Amino acid sequence: MVLLRSSKIAFAFLNREDVMETKKCERDKDRAFLGFANDIEKVFGKKEPKYRLIRVKKDNKYGFADTSGALVIPIEYEAAHYGYFEDRLIGVIKNNKAGYINDKNKVIIPIEFEKGFGFSSGRASVYKDGKWGYIDATGKLVINAIYDNVYAFNTMGVAIVKLGEKCGLISKTGKMVLPIEYDGVYSMNSNDYWAVKKDNLFGI
Repeated sequence: MVLLRSSKIAFAFLNREDVMETKKCERDKDRAFLGFANDIEKVFGKKEPKYRLIRVKKDNKYGFADTSGALVIPIEYEAAHYGYFEDRLIGVIKNNKAGYINDKNKVIIPIEFEKGFGFSSGRASVYKDGKWGYIDATGKLVINAIYDNVYAFNTMGVAIVKLGEKCGLISKTGKMVLPIEYDGVYSMNSNDYWAVKKDNLFGI
């Protein structure tokens, strides 16, 4: 999180020991923030992606700054996803509708959904007409909005979905991987195995 206040900037983050730290910097004559970029390099490891935008908030609106502290996406959204952005698509909410922009603030996927979450394995979950489905990076609805709840796809392209109180698993193409008949489906920190619950019994 970054807080912008005229010529000063502060950002807060969890360090590698999961302790919250705050850094403060002042703007120099070239409109960058002294020390800010160097501190960011310490926060993010060298192996982290070079594509970095930092979500900022002011007057209950959100935008994004780059690692020099320069504002690159105006603070005009009611909500915005944070972190690194797959396919350089950023989920935002404006006028109570969800859509996706790029790092130039260009609307790539129309801001027309009731709700939406970030991309994972090339899919983003969106809420339409009271149900959840998934779109691809072009905005095409590739998995119909028929579910009561959905979760992000893992790195193997499998996601948990719910109909009523029952859970199952689907693939990125919408193919059923595990029937929607379980009371719970839980990740086991593995792409190969899932724990399931049915009639108060558990299995893998």
